[in-house]
Formats: sequence, structure tokens, C-alpha cells
Amino acid sequence: MSDDRQPESLQSSRFDLEFRHTPVLLAEVLEQLAPRPGGRYIDGTLGGGGHAAAILEASGPDGRLLGLDVDPAALAAAGARLAPFGERATLARGNFRDLAALAREHGFDPADGVLLDLGVSSYQLDTPERGFSFQSDAPLDMRLDPQGEVTAADLVNELPEGELADLIYRFGEERGSRRIARLVAEARRRRRIETTAELAAIVARALGGRHGKIHPATRTFQALRIAVNRELESLELALPQAVGVLGPG
Repeated sequence: MSDDRQPESLQSSRFDLEFRHTPVLLAEVLEQLAPRPGGRYIDGTLGGGGHAAAILEASGPDGRLLGLDVDPAALAAAGARLAPFGERATLARGNFRDLAALAREHGFDPADGVLLDLGVSSYQLDTPERGFSFQSDAPLDMRLDPQGEVTAADLVNELPEGELADLIYRFGEERGSRRIARLVAEARRRRRIETTAELAAIVARALGGRHGKIHPATRTFQALRIAVNRELESLELALPQAVGVLGPG
């Protein structure tokens, strides 16, 4: 297997085991992508390699796949999972917002199919130090790329109150965004908000401890994750590139 810039220090069975799960809607993805023998495919959100493995199996014996991810842990897990496919799988650390350049660099222009599956994996949610979940007390991080410049704590503590409210409403569709932003602003005047538990408690207080099918902080955490990783911006940049990379037919 061709593997570019994959960090050897993250080669461990822990990542492999944690990332190994059957992706949601796998059958639907394969139906729409329709992999065929000899085809060339790009998985722009590689994760643990679940979709990639299925695509490679369906496109055997000579189909090829380029897997992209910004998370070194995901690349390590996918590298182990896709090792049996040898040179048919090429992994690269990169953001799908740079899809066209990465496709050209690795010989996947044109490609027969492109897959983008946004969001976080169960492994990322369940790893406290990544800061995606309010279920444990951890640093307020939320970066998919550990080398990213901005953390959730940066946004929570540094955005003006109005901008924070707009962010939570826009990306989280949280109707209580202004109450949340107001309490966040009050709390951070006393001291910097550093952990997921601190923020979750503030959100719960702002929403009056309301209970429903989801935790009160769910929408706020979603909004911050999307903003930290610039997910919608990346998608807007990637979609026209994906169309340009796809071959005829």
C-alpha cells in the first residue's frame, strides 16, 4: 500500500480496533457510488477506512482508491485496515478542501467516484482528549486536525458575544443561542472556559436545564465543531472540485 506522510508513531492496534466498525449507510453509499473493477475512487473523509475497504473490495481485483484525512489517528487505523489491499490503496494526510490538487498529485484525476462523509467518528467522540463530547471533562479542543490553529476554547473565549450567538444558531440551529452566548460571556469574564464539562454546564444553565431526546449541549457542541474545522466552508470548496475531478460518465 502506498502511504504518504503517515506518522509511524501512531501505528498501533488501539487505533485500528477503535476505528473498526461498519459505517452507517454503507449499502447506500455503495449503491450510489457503484464501484467497478479497475475504477479509481477518492474517499475524502477516510476515517478508519470502513467505506474505503468496501469500495476496494467491490472494485477488485484492480480498482484503486485514494484516501484522505487530516487526523493522523484515522490514517493509522485505515493504514492497518487497508494493508491487505497493497498498492491499490494510497493514503495521504490532507483536507478534502484541496481535493483537486491532491487528486492530481496522487494520480487520481480523473476519478470514477468521490465520497465525502462529514462529521466525527465514534472513536473521536469517545476519546476524551479530543474534546468533541460533553460526556467527559476534557480540554475544549474539537480539532479534527491536531495541528489546526483554532480550538473550540479559542472560539468560546475570544469571539464577541454576538458572533458566538450567531455561530451557535447558524451551525447548531440552537434557538437559545443568545442566552447561551450571554452566559458564556459572563463566565469567561471571571476566568477562561477550558473544558467540555464547563461549557456543557453553562449551556444547560442557559437553557434552563431542559430535557429532551438530546443533551442540552448537543447543538452548541455541533456548532463549535463545524466552526473549528471549517466543515461547511471546506464542503463548499470541495464540491466543484469533485465535479471537476470526475471523469465522463
